[in-house]
Amino acid sequence: MSNHPRINDLDRRVLGVLDGRDKLKALLRERGLSVGDFARKHNVWVESVSRCLSGERPYPEIRDSLAADLGLTRAEVDDLIDQRQRP
Repeated sequence: MSNHPRINDLDRRVLGVLDGRDKLKALLRERGLSVGDFARKHNVWVESVSRCLSGERPYPEIRDSLAADLGLTRAEVDDLIDQRQRP
C-alpha cells in the first residue's frame, strides 16, 4: 500500500496502528462498501463476515470473496485476518 498515490504520511501512520480487520474494513469503505453491503453482495450473514474478519471463524469462501473484491491475494487477506491471533 505504500506506493498508493493518495496515501500520505498521516495515512501511513494511521494504517500502521490499525489491526488487520480494520484495514480490511477500511479497504471495503474505500470501495464504497460497508461490512453489511459486502455481506449482502455475497449473500452471507453480516455476522459471518464479522466473525471471519475477527479470525473467530475461517470461512474460506468469505476470505476468497474479500480477496477478489479488494484486489488482494488470498494470502494477503489471510495474513491481515490471522495477525489478530498472533501474540
